[in-house]
Amino acid sequence: MKPTDEEWLQVDRQLNFASYACNGLPLIFWTYVFYRILKMQDRAKYWVLMIVCLLMMASLVSNLLDYQLWYTYEDRSINGDLSHLERLRQIVYSQGYTTAVTFNLAHWLFAFTIFTLSFKME
Repeated sequence: MKPTDEEWLQVDRQLNFASYACNGLPLIFWTYVFYRILKMQDRAKYWVLMIVCLLMMASLVSNLLDYQLWYTYEDRSINGDLSHLERLRQIVYSQGYTTAVTFNLAHWLFAFTIFTLSFKME
């Protein structure tokens, strides 16, 4: 039996709430790491990690917004409020792109830093 639109909307609502739990704790972690680096006296040595922290925080906030916008899009399309639906769809897709780009940049920068550090340790 195919789920109704209201059941799909309930699933989207639950995913929206779950995104706060899954993205909130890592956001607190990366914010704390960034704060700890800012408090250090020799923070100039850790500028790459500061950039990674900022990119990860941007990715997590973007992911939270992505779930919220997707739920809003589904809610409007199911409940018949079609004003600005195309603009909302464009924002949802650009938000998903922003999430993917910041996440991938942070991980590639972190991987490159570990790679260069491995050469310094030899």
